[in-house]
Amino acid sequence: MVISRISGLKIEGISAVVPSKEIDNLRFAKDLFGVEEGSQQSRSVESLIRSIGIEKRRICNGNETSLDLSLRAAKELLKSGNFRNEDFGGIVFVTQSPDDLCPNNASYMQYLLGFPEFTAVIDVNLACPGYVYGLWIAGLIAGNLQKKVLLLDAETNSYFNSPYDKTTAPLFGDAGTATIIAPNSEGPEWRFTFPTDGSKRDVLLVPGFGFREKPSPEKLEYISYPDGSRRRRFDSFMDGQAVFSYVTQRVSKYMKQFMKELDTTPANFDYLMLHQANAFMIKMLATSLKFPTSKMPLSLQKYGNTSSASIPLNIVSEMSKVVSQKNSRLLMSAFGGGLVTGIADLDIGPCVCTEVIEFDS
Repeated sequence: MVISRISGLKIEGISAVVPSKEIDNLRFAKDLFGVEEGSQQSRSVESLIRSIGIEKRRICNGNETSLDLSLRAAKELLKSGNFRNEDFGGIVFVTQSPDDLCPNNASYMQYLLGFPEFTAVIDVNLACPGYVYGLWIAGLIAGNLQKKVLLLDAETNSYFNSPYDKTTAPLFGDAGTATIIAPNSEGPEWRFTFPTDGSKRDVLLVPGFGFREKPSPEKLEYISYPDGSRRRRFDSFMDGQAVFSYVTQRVSKYMKQFMKELDTTPANFDYLMLHQANAFMIKMLATSLKFPTSKMPLSLQKYGNTSSASIPLNIVSEMSKVVSQKNSRLLMSAFGGGLVTGIADLDIGPCVCTEVIEFDS
C-alpha cells in the first residue's frame, strides 16, 4: 500500500449549502415504481427506502449550478471566519458538473471571490472520492506555497441522473461545500492512500457526455430498459450490486490494511467519516471495520447521496458544534466511479464551521 504523508496543515473552516427544493423520497419512490398504497409492492418500496436510509433529498430547481452552490458556501465561510482574501494562494474545485467544459470553475471563482491575481486554480474531475483527493491536493499546495487554499466541492447530480431510473433516482441529491486548508507548523501528520481499479469503470458511468461518444440530438432522448427504467444516454448508469460488492469487500480490506500499516485501531479515532452513499452499505462497512455506529455520523437521510460533497456536508450537518469547539481525529473514506477509493487519517477542529445553509435561487 502506498501512503502519502503530509505534515504542518490545519483545516481552518468548513461550510455547506444545499438547494431549497426538498424531495420526499418515499413518495417519490412509490411514484417511480408505480405502486398503490397498502399493496405488497408498496411495502417492498418502503423496505427499500428504509434500507438505503434516504428519507429526503435536496435537488436543484434547474437554475443553480455547482459553482453557484459553492460560491455561496465560500462567501459565508469567509465572512464567518473573517478570512482575508490576500492570505490565499490556491483554489481547488472538485466537481463533475462544472459550468462549462472550458474554462474551469476554479478560475472563475478566483474572480468572483476577489482572490489575488497570483492564485493557483485547479478543477478536479472525480466522483464520490473527490473530497479526499481534494484535501490531499489542497494540502500539498498549501504546504508548498505556505498560503491558505480554498477547497470547493460541489455536485449537481440531479442534472445527469434520470428521474425515471429505478436504480439511481432515489439516491442522489445536490450540494456545495467550502473548506479552508492552511499551513500550520503544529498541525499533525495527515496520511492518505488511493486504491484504484480502472477495470471496473463501467459499473458506475456517465457515458454520453464526453468525446468518446460525441454530443448529438439522440442523446437527449429517453431510452426504456427491461426493469421499466428510462434514462438518456448522458444520464448516470450504476450497477448497484457491483458497487455494493466493491465497497463491502475491497474497500473494507483497503481500510483494514491502511489502519494496520499505520498501527492504529478504531479506538484511536474519534469518528468514522464515510461517503454518504447508502445506509445499509456503509453500516456493513463500519461493522466490518469494528467501528461502533455511535462513531459514524449520518446525514444522508436528510440530503441523499451528494457524491463527493457528502463528506463535508456530513461534517457540517452532524458535527458543527464538535468541530467548532475541539479537535477530532477522523478515519475518512469515499468510494465510487472509476472505481476509485480515497482513504485518509486526519484531524479537524477547532475551526470555523457554519450551519448548513439553504440556497434559494
